[in-house]
Amino acid sequence: MDSNIIAALDIGTHQTRLLIGNYLNPTHQQVLGLGVSLSQGVNRGRITNIAQASISIRQALEQATEMAEAEIHQVRVGIGGSRMICRKAHGMILRKDGQQEIQEADLQQLHQEIYGHLLPDGWEMVGVIPLGYQIDYEEETMDPVGRLGVRLEGEYLILAVESQMLNHLRRSLEKAGLHAEEWMLTPVSSTEAVINAQEKEAGIAVVDIGSGTTDLAIYSNGRLQYISSLPVAGQDITRDLMEGCQLPEDKAELLKIRFGSAWKDQIPEDEYISVRNFQHRPPHVISRKNVSHIIEARILDILEWVHSELIKSGLDEQLTAGLVLTGGAAQLPGLEAMATIVCQQPTRVGHPNQYATPGARGLSDLSSPGQSGTLGLLRGCSGQDFLPTQFSQKPKTGFRFSKANTRPLHRVSVWWKQAQALLLDESADYVFD
Repeated sequence: MDSNIIAALDIGTHQTRLLIGNYLNPTHQQVLGLGVSLSQGVNRGRITNIAQASISIRQALEQATEMAEAEIHQVRVGIGGSRMICRKAHGMILRKDGQQEIQEADLQQLHQEIYGHLLPDGWEMVGVIPLGYQIDYEEETMDPVGRLGVRLEGEYLILAVESQMLNHLRRSLEKAGLHAEEWMLTPVSSTEAVINAQEKEAGIAVVDIGSGTTDLAIYSNGRLQYISSLPVAGQDITRDLMEGCQLPEDKAELLKIRFGSAWKDQIPEDEYISVRNFQHRPPHVISRKNVSHIIEARILDILEWVHSELIKSGLDEQLTAGLVLTGGAAQLPGLEAMATIVCQQPTRVGHPNQYATPGARGLSDLSSPGQSGTLGLLRGCSGQDFLPTQFSQKPKTGFRFSKANTRPLHRVSVWWKQAQALLLDESADYVFD
């Protein structure tokens, strides 16, 4: 494979996407091929059936390689799901001769201290980011090489995921004839497609509302500082509509995309939609206001989680560049305004069209927020200075973390009951079968 050809694989809850691109420079990649398949054996970003997931990967691979007219065997792989953690770690070494300049070998010795940091049982490092160094208690620096000193300290951010999740990914790739060149957490890859270096320096939060999970990444001083993930996202909105409007999944998804809004107050009271929920049954009429009522309830729960995580991170008052929404659900009308109010941050929707351009016929528009994760993988970790984590030692075990709270959210169940009345005697403004 040409050294400039790169491939990115994003295994989402709803779709598996594989992009093949040509690396032109750090700020521009040309997309040569795209493959998209329905995800099988995947639940909220986690592979639950290796054989089925490998079929989805192979289908996306065949489409992408045919379009790009290229053969690939290794890919950058996005790691999704809510079971990921980030923890700050501190390392320190004492050098024998403080009058000798600090060398790369000293940094490598310090990095090894971090590789031995305690991890929960059954977890594996996928990223280590230096946040800053300090020499003999002096002012922090990002480049200690060439300076004098005895005591060398470093502050790092450790990213880790469950080992079982990685093992399932590895086996699925192997069955599809691929090898992971690099792992990237989806909160990080999405970010790389929609923000720039100036925003990272100023302080910014990126929220990726996908199908199965909502991911949060916070940057400050040019570097990733915090990540988190919630197992609630776009598919939950669809399921809410299935129950609240008594629809099959495909009709509920279409209803969300064509007529949904995250802010019910933006929808007139007198708009109605005629829906044929099942074949051979007469259509019934649904209030569009009720549809948005159901969607808003779930969106509020997601945004309140985002706001609480911003406060939890301690960085909520350092986000000069505000909040960026991306992912498929970010296209819901009214979401940007709702996020500005709930999260108390200036908000925009991030479109991943600033770093990649189509380079082959048949490629769809690359500006959709739903493409952020895959295009961010293609670009890679710009300026992140990730340390290599492919070391042989097994991670030490220590503390454990509680599982994410996945109980049904109360507000949604309340709105279900309030919105279930279907208005059969009204004329419809919109019709779809």
